[in-house]
Amino acid sequence: MVAETSSFRLTGHLRIVCARGEDGRSFLREQSFRAPMHISKPYWEGDLLVVNAVNATAGLFSGDAILCETCVEPGASLLLTSPSAQRAHRMPEAEARVDQRFVVRGRGAFLEVWPELFIPQGGARYTQQTRIEVDAEGEMLFFEALAPGRVASGEVFRFDRLEWEMNLRYGGELVAREKYALRPGNDSLYPLTALFPAAYYGSCFAIGRRFAGNEECWEKISSLSTASVSLGCSRLSGGGWVVKILAATAPDLRAVLRSVRQLLYAAAEREGPLPRRT
Repeated sequence: MVAETSSFRLTGHLRIVCARGEDGRSFLREQSFRAPMHISKPYWEGDLLVVNAVNATAGLFSGDAILCETCVEPGASLLLTSPSAQRAHRMPEAEARVDQRFVVRGRGAFLEVWPELFIPQGGARYTQQTRIEVDAEGEMLFFEALAPGRVASGEVFRFDRLEWEMNLRYGGELVAREKYALRPGNDSLYPLTALFPAAYYGSCFAIGRRFAGNEECWEKISSLSTASVSLGCSRLSGGGWVVKILAATAPDLRAVLRSVRQLLYAAAEREGPLPRRT
């Protein structure tokens, strides 16, 4: 999955497998990581195992490549989060690339991916490919959040190129596919700038039977739009829903994402701990 390594500065990886123990608690049955990736000591909170994963360097640089794989086995529950924003710096040579795969396997398996903001700085070139596979008896929440750049420094949409690709399978069937490229100077940024000149973008895919059939939950989420937040929900071809958000500021985005998360945890009849982002 990772491009040829000879041109890359760092070729890091992260692999974790979460399983259910005899005491009913989840634990990491397998873990492996290599710089720049690092994970915190897992801790149990609510009914979830919480793991903070972080790029331990200042961010992504020209030529970096990272492969991340996460698997949750039957009956296990995992929250994979991050303690701080991920930054992509100016890349005068090769792009940076992240390939990630998430697998939710079997009855009662639950995975939430809830990262902090991704901040592409001026001149950044970044490609991300995501593969998600959720069994018909599993559940998953997959969040993403994108900043327009270093807004406080006056740097808004100054990156060179961002490319995203995501394929989501539920019960073996492809239920969602996204592929887009953002490049300043053409109309690719129009959806992000039409409402707010320095828009922050967020999304959530909620996969599983309890999400797919809960109309009341989606009515509540749809009502979260405000003057500074534009939000919409769409039903996937199978297995769940997707939420898309544009917000005027980072605090606006964080606040609405927390509200979405709380409603989804209530729909799943789970406790939703706030991770310790330290």
